[in-house]
Amino acid sequence: MHKMTQFHIIGPGRLGLALAKSLMNLPNYELVNIYHPSIAAAKSACEALGAGEPVDNYANLEHCDITFITAPDDAIKEIAKALALNPPSDYVFHCSGIQSAQALAPLAKQNVCIGSMHPLKAFRKDSYLESNPFQDVNCAIEGEFELLTQLVKHLGGHAFSIDANQKALYHTAAIMASNYQVSLAHEACAHLVKAGLGEEEALRLTTMLMQTSLDNLKAVDMPELALTGPLARGDISTVQKHLEALKAPEERVLYRALAHKTLSITSLSHDTIAALEELLEQP
Repeated sequence: MHKMTQFHIIGPGRLGLALAKSLMNLPNYELVNIYHPSIAAAKSACEALGAGEPVDNYANLEHCDITFITAPDDAIKEIAKALALNPPSDYVFHCSGIQSAQALAPLAKQNVCIGSMHPLKAFRKDSYLESNPFQDVNCAIEGEFELLTQLVKHLGGHAFSIDANQKALYHTAAIMASNYQVSLAHEACAHLVKAGLGEEEALRLTTMLMQTSLDNLKAVDMPELALTGPLARGDISTVQKHLEALKAPEERVLYRALAHKTLSITSLSHDTIAALEELLEQP
């Protein structure tokens, strides 16, 4: 019989609950404690998962095999300092995309094995209800490479490593591909509503259009090959009408910034690019 691996979750947010559920689906993992500074929040998380004991004091954490820190990025270093006073497990991993494994350095000084595992997935509040929230999820790992690689594999995901010194740049890329896509969808929906559509219809049309672009991106080797629209074609008059339609200064600033960047990946002639750049620079 394989040994049962016991684990804690510190920070039962979207990711914490999804990770706990995914591990609980495996035959040899057992959730022991869920920590949150609010005991009510910790209890709520345990009830949602149907497992674990709630804790609001680090000193009350039972000793287990692995502790996963899925708290906000800015809290990780302070959590590591607190846990180092009485390490709750032999391994402590955080799931931040911006912090390196060295954020857990105080624990390493106490002979705790440290590392990080960041999943490239936008988790929803109800992601933990999925049958396997980590299925096919790509995870950036650092530290205990062999153990984390096996863990991600068991979860159904795919592990990859990055340069820890460039983790901020890695996380910036993730935010641009994920969070800022939502921001752009919000802007697009707002414009469609002003054009006369209802909010639900605006969101439906926006997400369908975004999906076609994502499908196009999957079919090419380089992002620029999936580009369509007036900038790809060099339709100067169309871009001018867009700028005239945008009334708020911040809307034009966003459009111009995106247009400037998009021009750099087009295959337009030098003269056409110059004409569009001149148009975009006009007040």
